[in-house]
Amino acid sequence: FFITTFTAQTVFETTSSLEIKGAVETVQNAAAHIVPPLKKWNPALVISLAINFIPQIFDTWNSVHTAARARSNTGKKNLVQTMRITYQELQSLLSCLLFKAETTRKAILNRDIK
Repeated sequence: FFITTFTAQTVFETTSSLEIKGAVETVQNAAAHIVPPLKKWNPALVISLAINFIPQIFDTWNSVHTAARARSNTGKKNLVQTMRITYQELQSLLSCLLFKAETTRKAILNRDIK
């Protein structure tokens, strides 16, 4: 687990999203020689967006969790309070991620139109 986590962190810290997209497109183009419709479907874009979304999930979670801790009291919490706070944090995380995904979708659509 540590090796996988360390490798993923290294890749995300040292590789830009354009480099990841380029690498996935290279694999797609090689596979398109065997399966020609693959080029038309363009799975490289979907895969690269999914890969690049992973660090955003962790960054957003850290922001949401830090904000929740700053707004809650620092006293002892029982299990019910902890579960309630975690549930609210997950709702906030999902809302923020959906907003970021929608913003990314609009950016991609605007880029394709022009």
